[in-house]
Amino acid sequence: AVFNKSGAGTTTSSSVAFHNAGTLNVDEGRLELNGGGSSSGVFAIDAGTVLGFGEGPSSFDAASSVTGAGTVEVFGGNPVIFFGGAFSVAGTSISSGVANFNQAAATTGTLTLSGGVLSGSGELTVATSFLWTGGRMGGNGTTTIALGASLVLSGPGTKEFITPDTAYTERTLINNGTAQMSGGQLNMANGGGANPGARLINNGVFTVSDGADIVYTGFGNGLGPAAIVNSVGAVFNKSGAGTTTSSSVAFSNAGTVNVNGGTLDLNGGFTQTAGSIELAGGALSTNGTLDFTGGALSGSGTITGNVNNSGAAVEPGGRGAAGTLTITGNYTQSGGAIMVEIGGTGAGQFDVLSVGGTASPGGTLNGTLINGFTPESGAFFTVLTANSRSGTFAAVTGLLAAQYDATSVMLVASATTMV
Repeated sequence: AVFNKSGAGTTTSSSVAFHNAGTLNVDEGRLELNGGGSSSGVFAIDAGTVLGFGEGPSSFDAASSVTGAGTVEVFGGNPVIFFGGAFSVAGTSISSGVANFNQAAATTGTLTLSGGVLSGSGELTVATSFLWTGGRMGGNGTTTIALGASLVLSGPGTKEFITPDTAYTERTLINNGTAQMSGGQLNMANGGGANPGARLINNGVFTVSDGADIVYTGFGNGLGPAAIVNSVGAVFNKSGAGTTTSSSVAFSNAGTVNVNGGTLDLNGGFTQTAGSIELAGGALSTNGTLDFTGGALSGSGTITGNVNNSGAAVEPGGRGAAGTLTITGNYTQSGGAIMVEIGGTGAGQFDVLSVGGTASPGGTLNGTLINGFTPESGAFFTVLTANSRSGTFAAVTGLLAAQYDATSVMLVASATTMV
């Protein structure tokens, strides 16, 4: 059987259960199925048309298909929709109720989430753009932003990554495109049991441009923590002078983190295994310890908190430029290196790592001359300062030698420095 909806600019609303085992064509206008129903048939939505769900539970089994160049809307009085078959449409909008995507793979060109819940166990891929202004993503499936697509989290409303079930694996959001976050906050929940918590995996570019926050929220029992993963080759940017973005979610980095303005507050824990984090006009803070096992920490600015370095290159000022990197807490180095560049004897002409607490050097200290500078024999450069110092570097490389006192480390030029 075939059911056709025609009439440009018109709305046809059905408040009785609609069961489709044949073909439904939305050729023109808007068709609202508000009485629920179960279907195994074909739903074909033409360009410029809308298939809407405003009431009642509706289910689409594995044999069904919802496809076309039109838009699917979930709205109104809290409908619960289960999509289980093929799903490929130009647009999807969710403002109320629950839309479950349980098939292995579903695709929408655009996605708008302003209220209600996007859930399910399958993967929903957004091919063009995802605008998230409110509502929640849940279930144990995945929402993927395709390469070349965009994700915008905007507005003062809270966006939630929560399945209110303590036994649940939380949803994963994968960004392969370009993401922009401004306003409000993103709440991410732990998983139940040992199941993973909500995960934001950035494989593209993710920018927070103001004081928007990413916070842990207390669903789940904490054994599967929520996490932000900045992958190899990915870029995470924090901008917005005078603003603070607080993340109480565990953050792991193997890509690039640029703090270009404001403060990035990493109170959920931070681990870097590769890649880099650079202070370029902004600041970092933590109520604990930032842990670097690889990659680089570079730039000029302030890190409020402690830093542990077991394998990274610490580059005050950044490569090719002299500057001061300040750590207000303790700095512990068991591996890796401090890479110091010296371009003159005056303040601001050589790199300094300034530690407000205890500096515990280890690993390597490397001194390099830049900008054609040649120091005189006996010239010294205080490249590490601290409230107190404990220990020495395992190796000092470059043309200068190290000298130590109770609160600092100096690099000293000898007569052989320029030989």
